[in-house]
Amino acid sequence: MTADEMSEQPRPFDIVEGLLYEQQVSVWYGMPKTAKSFLTLDLCCHVANGSAWGGRDVEKRNVLVLPLEGRGTLIDRVRAWEAHNKAKCPVVFRLKPFDLNDKDDVADVIAYVQANNIGLVVIDTLARATPGTDEDRAKDMGVIVTRLDRIKDASAHVMIVHHSNKGGSMRGSIAVAGAADLIVKLTRSGEQRMAIIEENRHGRDGEVLRFTLESHKLDLTDARGKTIVSAAVNLEGEWFEDLSAQHDAADSTITESEENALAILRKRARLERYLGPMTRDEARSLLKDKGWGPKSSGAWRTAFSRLMASLEKKGLLKLDLDEGVTLTA
Repeated sequence: MTADEMSEQPRPFDIVEGLLYEQQVSVWYGMPKTAKSFLTLDLCCHVANGSAWGGRDVEKRNVLVLPLEGRGTLIDRVRAWEAHNKAKCPVVFRLKPFDLNDKDDVADVIAYVQANNIGLVVIDTLARATPGTDEDRAKDMGVIVTRLDRIKDASAHVMIVHHSNKGGSMRGSIAVAGAADLIVKLTRSGEQRMAIIEENRHGRDGEVLRFTLESHKLDLTDARGKTIVSAAVNLEGEWFEDLSAQHDAADSTITESEENALAILRKRARLERYLGPMTRDEARSLLKDKGWGPKSSGAWRTAFSRLMASLEKKGLLKLDLDEGVTLTA
């Protein structure tokens, strides 16, 4: 094709605005206990419902999840998500082993994707889907990448849940990372968790989503008849705040809205010796009680996240991963 002919071809469509595109691959990885499965389930349920996620528009798509780890408690996580979001989770789960080395397994998934108009396929985790494969060998993982490409070429986005190595980097050969259009790293500090965009071929790198897990008692009991408690993701904001941008003197002007917020927070900061350090939740409640920000609850949460990021960027406050807020001016 010539450049003119190529320009007439349909653009890649993003199922999740600026993040998940049709016929592409993303990798979501992190150390244990960073809530990889919880966050990807949360995203999948929003895609299956067509509801906005993290401040990004979502196009409703049928979703197929291959949960290869933690299948015994999968229903607990699903019910907790439904309780937290007051909505049904219409995701379809394949509850049997899946091996990317097995051509028949791959063919079965592709046939299901095509027959049921699946727009998002999730493999959780890559290690469980590649038994006997040496993750460190580029040749072995190159074969796996080819199989992943076959699934995504069936018009679905393929989301891979993967592990970190002991140093915190993505485990295994760079073949998988090289094939990914989006790479998101999950980290944890106490109860605070973060999803960090390391690479994004269609957007900015370095954007961050903060989230926590909120416990829910379920209408389910275990084998001993005790009530089951699970958790669901609670997003700390409705957008990916950009923490990669460097402080810029041209952006240091304090807006009227920011000055009003600072005036409220400074009164609390003066009492720190009596009340202890201010937390992000306390700052949020204080500003809301004093009438700062827009009236709409959704718009208010976005405004608060933007406020925190802007004041931090301008050097007016420090926000640590343990939710501590310290005013510096």
